[in-house]
Amino acid sequence: MKKLLIIAEGQTEEKFIKELIIPYFQTKNIYNIDVTILPNKTLASGQRFKGGAVTFKNVTNYAKKLLNSAYVTTLLDYYGIDRNFDGYEESKIFSDIKDKKETLEKKLALEINNNKFIPYIQMYEFEGLLFSNPDSFVYIDEDPYKIADIKKEIASYSTPEHINDSPQTAPSKRLEKHYKGYSKTTDGIMVAEDMGIEKIMEKCPLFKEWLKKLENIFV
Repeated sequence: MKKLLIIAEGQTEEKFIKELIIPYFQTKNIYNIDVTILPNKTLASGQRFKGGAVTFKNVTNYAKKLLNSAYVTTLLDYYGIDRNFDGYEESKIFSDIKDKKETLEKKLALEINNNKFIPYIQMYEFEGLLFSNPDSFVYIDEDPYKIADIKKEIASYSTPEHINDSPQTAPSKRLEKHYKGYSKTTDGIMVAEDMGIEKIMEKCPLFKEWLKKLENIFV
């Protein structure tokens, strides 16, 4: 029986996968999917810390271990990737976000060299998905003027995945500006649950393309 493991960047992505992505696949009668957080640091005692900076070595080493028992994919933010990540500097040359993410994904695939590995880089970060339906931000704060301001800010972007990755204008920074005390692990997931996975897929074509690739594993 085929099994799929999704490597999540951190706790928020893990929760998002458990509460939205896995239930979505269950509606497709696909049940053999699980999530694991990328371990990024190891103490001399052997204790592992999860989350934090995403390095090429950590991703590839961990994926290779998991591939012994399952198909493996990743959910990693472009914004959070280590600047020494293979292909990162090359990716900055491109203006098209698909070219950016595929530059990194191809480097990962080349290193792993296993057709059971499906790399995925989220443009530009998890919070970008939340802009698929700004009306859902009412669950953070009921102030309609804040939602109206956000809609104006992002009106020029083709999709939520295009919202850029500068320190001032990354999706998470925009939310922190409008909603003091914004919590990724609580507010972010609550907003995502309100809009639902179908709305996110409708507004975020690269994210949708990834989910369809995963679904095809089980066809």
